[in-house]
Amino acid sequence: MTEPPGTGLSRTGLSGTGSPGTEPNVGRAAGPGTAAFKPDGYTSVAPYLIVADAEATLSFLERALGARRRRIFEREDGSVMHAEVLVDDTVVMLGEMPESQPAHVHVYVADVDAAFARALAAGGTSAQPPAEKGDGDRRGGVVDPNGITWWLSTQLAPDA
Repeated sequence: MTEPPGTGLSRTGLSGTGSPGTEPNVGRAAGPGTAAFKPDGYTSVAPYLIVADAEATLSFLERALGARRRRIFEREDGSVMHAEVLVDDTVVMLGEMPESQPAHVHVYVADVDAAFARALAAGGTSAQPPAEKGDGDRRGGVVDPNGITWWLSTQLAPDA
């Protein structure tokens, strides 16, 4: 497979010639006296949700998944330009716009049935009750007040 010229992609990584994860400066500062390219505690990939009501999603995530707010930046009119919450080990980012975009997010939790119940109590509606899926996971879906579907899952058998 050959990538189009100028894409910055290669078969072995995101640019350069090493194997994935061995590229220069991946997750590290470029050298002495330089800042890391991402904040401490952030993964390299983070979901970014566009919602009509940021507070509704922030509150839902706090109540349903134990999320902790990290940063919120408001516009002059008081709407949320950018917000971040920490769900377990992952930062979820979101912005507020009148025309929200539905999305699906998969989250591993310790107890899918308990998390599903919390999500319903937090104002979510059932998209699919938890059930074993034949792929080693027990999974169910809950739709939050902004129409985001949160697929909650607990691994039952590793590498099934």
